[in-house]
Amino acid sequence: SDLRRIRRTHFPSGELDDGGGAIPPPSAGLVASQAEEERNDGLDAEFLRVDAWAKSLAPGADGPWWAAATAAAAPVLHVGSRPSSQVADATARAAAVAAAAAATPDPQAQAAALVALADALASTCGRSQVLLARACWQWVSAQVRPPRLDATWSVHVPLFGNSRNAAIAEIALLGGYPAAGTWAERVSQLFVQLARACELEAVPISGFWKNMLYTPGQAMVAHNHCWCGVKVNGRWRLLDCTMAALLGGGAPTAPFFVPPTAFLYSYLPLQAYWQLIDVPLSLDSWLELPHCTISFFARGCMLLTNGLRSVNVLPSPREGQPLPTFRLDVAAPQVKGVHLSHALYDHQQRLISSWPPQDISALQLTYQQVVQGEGGSHVVEFGSRTYTSHTTQLYTSLPGPGEYILEVRHVMALPGGLPIYMEELPRPLTLRVVESEEVLRIKVIVPEVEPHDPEDGILHDPSTPLVLLPYTHPAFMALRGQLVSPPPDQQLEADRTEDFVVVAPGATRVVLAGPRGAHEVVAELQAAADLAGEDAHQELAPGTFVLTAQVPRLPLLHVMVYTHRPDLAACGFVNFLTLQVRSQSQHIVELLLDLDLPVVDPEEPAAGQAAEMFRAMDLDADGKVTRKEMLVAFRRNRQTADILRFPPRIRLDDGTFDQFVDGFLAIDNSKLGAFTFDELCAHLGIKPRELCSSEEGGSEDDEEGDWTE
Repeated sequence: SDLRRIRRTHFPSGELDDGGGAIPPPSAGLVASQAEEERNDGLDAEFLRVDAWAKSLAPGADGPWWAAATAAAAPVLHVGSRPSSQVADATARAAAVAAAAAATPDPQAQAAALVALADALASTCGRSQVLLARACWQWVSAQVRPPRLDATWSVHVPLFGNSRNAAIAEIALLGGYPAAGTWAERVSQLFVQLARACELEAVPISGFWKNMLYTPGQAMVAHNHCWCGVKVNGRWRLLDCTMAALLGGGAPTAPFFVPPTAFLYSYLPLQAYWQLIDVPLSLDSWLELPHCTISFFARGCMLLTNGLRSVNVLPSPREGQPLPTFRLDVAAPQVKGVHLSHALYDHQQRLISSWPPQDISALQLTYQQVVQGEGGSHVVEFGSRTYTSHTTQLYTSLPGPGEYILEVRHVMALPGGLPIYMEELPRPLTLRVVESEEVLRIKVIVPEVEPHDPEDGILHDPSTPLVLLPYTHPAFMALRGQLVSPPPDQQLEADRTEDFVVVAPGATRVVLAGPRGAHEVVAELQAAADLAGEDAHQELAPGTFVLTAQVPRLPLLHVMVYTHRPDLAACGFVNFLTLQVRSQSQHIVELLLDLDLPVVDPEEPAAGQAAEMFRAMDLDADGKVTRKEMLVAFRRNRQTADILRFPPRIRLDDGTFDQFVDGFLAIDNSKLGAFTFDELCAHLGIKPRELCSSEEGGSEDDEEGDWTE
């Protein structure tokens, strides 16, 4: 089977039908690396040593390689004169650059400089190919001076900066000032030449790149980037020195190894075989992938939402129904001081809402929580590293029809913070310093509101209300809380009964309180551990509290937990979540009434036609018929409406819909919006056989008694 797969993948045109001798295509020899070398113990320490050595070999540092570079660049820059960057007059500076560009260094001197640098890097790597590739990657990423992101495809930006040493390095290593090609192409070419000088097989790869300037759904008509492939111990690795330089100069901010499946979310080569996967993607399929950066996967994150695309179109909202919400599920490690944040922008890149929230009075359109328990844990592998990640649910409430950008960032607080000393204060203030990096970006489209469908029932209010999500307090983030029920994207309505399920690890008590907080406690939730004997709570996560209660008529409802309060150095109640409460659109109280209806067997001959009609109307087979099901049945078979004496055509504008409602209520004795088979039989005058027999027998006895008398 493996041979057939290789033949089908690499020889699709039947090149082996002649019995052999065919030249294999390039893709037949491309085997992707799985970071086998990194799995060896002690390699991390070797990487640190190689990284430090590569960073020390900067342009201008004393050593054989810099002496060779200076000699190679001498004919071009006329060593001893001022470089063009130090010429004050703009015209003279332009002339100096043009003269330098017209001159070319001696090829032998240039090769000597490149070999001298490769020998310097290899002096600390031995014969290890992975260390040689690491040294070349680290040197290029750390020594180049990256421009702005939008200038990486420019041909005018110098590679190492504007100094004299920068000009010498670019001339000696690439043969020009500035050398030919865009900045990203020159960076890739530099790595390739340096790797080849270290006796490694390496190639530049051109293709498409989704960088931070890319807008989801944007078409690409031409390639915009260049990266590298290097062969280490017979297996190929994909490296982008440009991105590593932009992230801070190689390790530790940029990963040295990236699996091809993660690399493909940001890069698409022009040659499909450089995707290094079994089934290559087309350009259209690649553009449909959500924009996830390499850092997203390198930090132990994983996409969990099935069918997530670069552009996600939600179902059209209807009149009278709430606006839609969007939930994105990802797996992310739970480390102290590290979390994901997400923000919602409109089509003009104006911020609408972000999480974590800053102001409780603002509209809460973003919400995030970590799923607790065994079901929320995942093992994520990135190369040789293994992460234990947890499901993180990112909720977003869309404010109306239109196009929106959802951006996810990885936020890490620097340990210790930044202390500020002031004479008036007995101890210094500590500012919290964080590093934030965008890791995911998608577009969400909400179509225009569609008109109300009469089959959905009566339209009381044509507005489409906005769904306000819960406000998360600092304690919620600190305890990794979770609101299991009601769902975070379900708006609470007063007077309705809800099942409250809250996960608060480390808390001993959880209460529901009004706007005045702990001074207005409405109800207290019970610990699920105390209800372990009930099946409904056996699979809940530790620290779960449950309660079934009626939502009070309050503008908002606080979920408060009893836990340790650092500000008081004691235990007490703290705010956990704040839920918005709105009035009911319809106040319907369900009362269980004893209708005292006779029970009719559907198998009785007299009830045969009624049973057939009821089965045709009971679309979901739940034993009850709603108005929507009845309307659908009438449209499918108008004879059913004729038998029940309903209008043959039901419309909103001619009074027939009112007749339909009156007829439905005549059958629905309970007035709860649905009727049963017994209610239909009672409306049609169909009675059980025994009841009919007793009534007939009673009448005969009365007649016989009268006759006897």
